[in-house]
Amino acid sequence: MPMKAMFISAAWFNWIAALGFGFAGEWLLPMFSMQPSPTALFFVHLFCALVFVFGFAYYRAATDLAGQAPAIRLGAIAKLAIVVVASVDVILGLVSWPILVVIAGDLIYALLFFRALACLPAPVRV
Repeated sequence: MPMKAMFISAAWFNWIAALGFGFAGEWLLPMFSMQPSPTALFFVHLFCALVFVFGFAYYRAATDLAGQAPAIRLGAIAKLAIVVVASVDVILGLVSWPILVVIAGDLIYALLFFRALACLPAPVRV
């Protein structure tokens, strides 16, 4: 997949996930054995805002990978952290395994982001 298309799709992945969980969390969370409470939804909304903002960095990276390299690196690390946290929570029984289907997208994009960053000239990778 060309890098431009990959980063645009990553932006859309983030935006759809953020909007979906942000506006329909009451319906989506029970699918993953999570009981939404007003307090939990507050934190879901905060997380969704952050995910949505990362989408803008990915969209900008579609045309300026070198200029967005720090944001892409941070995004890749954040996506790996999400994978680890979700996996641990599945193992602990806090959420059900279907969440890993959604989280698989984060793992794929994290690996693609690291690969894209590796293709940059050395001074930009720092």
